[in-house]
Amino acid sequence: MKVRIMVCIFVLMVMIFSVVGSTAAWFTTESQTMENVFTAGTVKISQPEVVSDSGGWKPGKCNTVKLKVENTGSKKSYIRVKPKVDIDYEKIIGRDYSTWLKGIRIGGWQGQYIEYEKGSYTESNPRKAELIEGAQEHVRGHAYIWDDGSQLYIRINMNDDYFVDEYQIYTDKKPPTSHAPGQYHFKGEFDPMVNKFNFTTSYVYDSLVAPRRKVEFGNIENGDKVCIAIHVTGYVMEYSEDNYVEWDLAEVSEPYWVKGDDGWWYYGTDQGPIIVQPGECIYISFTFCLSQNFKGTIDFSLEAEAVQTTHGAIDYIWPDNPWRGS
Repeated sequence: MKVRIMVCIFVLMVMIFSVVGSTAAWFTTESQTMENVFTAGTVKISQPEVVSDSGGWKPGKCNTVKLKVENTGSKKSYIRVKPKVDIDYEKIIGRDYSTWLKGIRIGGWQGQYIEYEKGSYTESNPRKAELIEGAQEHVRGHAYIWDDGSQLYIRINMNDDYFVDEYQIYTDKKPPTSHAPGQYHFKGEFDPMVNKFNFTTSYVYDSLVAPRRKVEFGNIENGDKVCIAIHVTGYVMEYSEDNYVEWDLAEVSEPYWVKGDDGWWYYGTDQGPIIVQPGECIYISFTFCLSQNFKGTIDFSLEAEAVQTTHGAIDYIWPDNPWRGS
């Protein structure tokens, strides 16, 4: 079994420029225009725009992103924004594993095999067998076996977090006498590793005849038995407990943003919302701190909305704003 070292390259893309580093963040922005339904004029804002990035997108570092929203309408407005942060933590290689096709034991050893009857199974109705690990026979995947009269097919599906780097398959008219998978007829490797794969052969072996010879699968009679043993090795992919990202409103944004119970950040102070004049730009910053062992991607988007400042529009359009009823 080979030991592989995984090297990850992460890319940060912000608007139309990119920085290559040790992590990845994909920034997109959205804006929602709300037409004024109370008085003449328009309530309109620009799409949020990234105006600065501290460039700290590396494990163990903190990065601050500053965004701008402009009142592009003709009326005074109140503005709120809602960040959406999706973090996809990359799995890392955990322990290695070794599985066998569950069936008849080869002597007293861990290796096992099954007896497959030719012509008894099809692709839509294959023979299903478990791939088991250890003395407790934990099920780590399944093998699906069938034939079309001239070829033998095997499909391996491992459980979600189990990936295959090597396999050994035995197909013979006689049961295996050795539990050593290195003695099996067919071998293969995967780089990169796979979670599932297909195997096909047009012949099997006949160990009853010396020296061992190939037998065309098509020449075997329907109902005749073929002994099949499968050994699969690989690695379990796991999440690391010290792989995390912490993020929040940056200190430079305070005290001009108040977070509501609805998850939106409202432009204002504890005393109330702040009016944004036509043509005025406002800014908000968020800081992301990556753990020392961070591996993964960060997907960040910012939605922005605006309402007019008159006729109680803020309570009508945003009934959950943090100042309602105060």
